[in-house]
Amino acid sequence: MKSAHRIALSLLISVVVFSIFAVIAFSGFFAYLETEFYNRRVTDSIKMDLEKLKYSIEEYHETYFNRFSAIIRQEFIARAFLPNLSREDLFLINNTFGTLQSEYPGILGIRLIDERGSIHFSTFDRDIRLREDFRIAYNRLQDVEPIIGYSDLLTSEAGNILLYFDGANRRILYILKIYDSLNRFRGSAVFSLSLQDLKQHLLQRGVLELGKEISLVQERGCLFNISQTGPGFLEDTLLMQWVQRTEDSIFEPIPVSYQDRDFYLFSVYSGKTGFIGYMVSGQQFALDDSLKILLLVSLFLTCFLVTFLLFSVRQDKVLVLSQRIKRFQINFIKEYLEN
Repeated sequence: MKSAHRIALSLLISVVVFSIFAVIAFSGFFAYLETEFYNRRVTDSIKMDLEKLKYSIEEYHETYFNRFSAIIRQEFIARAFLPNLSREDLFLINNTFGTLQSEYPGILGIRLIDERGSIHFSTFDRDIRLREDFRIAYNRLQDVEPIIGYSDLLTSEAGNILLYFDGANRRILYILKIYDSLNRFRGSAVFSLSLQDLKQHLLQRGVLELGKEISLVQERGCLFNISQTGPGFLEDTLLMQWVQRTEDSIFEPIPVSYQDRDFYLFSVYSGKTGFIGYMVSGQQFALDDSLKILLLVSLFLTCFLVTFLLFSVRQDKVLVLSQRIKRFQINFIKEYLEN
């Protein structure tokens, strides 16, 4: 068979096979591939990213909790709640917290608050009501922050180390209880950190891509890959799904609609981080048109090359036999002439 005939026949077979596969593919085979193979691979990849994100956030919170805990255990911190604060203690408190803010630029401010909501120390200028040489009077917390969502966390009944997510002000609050040398509860230290500081930490660890957004869900946790307006829009859905979950595991993805687009919400909970939500576009779970075309083209080329190769292999056997016959004829003539 001539080369032109082999190419034409291989092309014909490839077109037939390609047409049959295309009909089958668009009749449901692509959907089967998405469900059984492609979606699983995408889901496993997202879960791995979410686990890395959770570990990095745990590392972030643990670093701050350890640093803050070491500070509030010092005796002069508990003496800040006394009616008359000595000049030496005032200097130590100002110097300690001033050094802390220089060490960690992400700290927005620090407050020492008793369970009645009275501020005994603050680095926020708006909290100061009166400043004298050896005394500073502060406003009440409800006067400087009329909407206080964390007032219940300032009582002695609450845990000793708490996280509060303030979505409205894009800040994370670390609330640590303060006890004096006689183990009497004196109040709480509230450290306010910028959400941007957490974002910078995740970027440095390589678990967050540039351009990805972080939002806070009030009192619940963090939400990734969605604008700041998203948590308010999805608040009912998030609270419904998150309020019933407290185990340290990844939840099944939740389908949600936002801005006329389909998303899937992957969530994980940890006692150290709160809830972490990861929004993924529904388009990532579908084979896009370019990938489908690539699969079809790959099938056509593979079918053509395999068919052509098979025809070529059969032709090669004939050529080999022909060459053997020619060599036999040449050797026969040589021997005849010599004899």
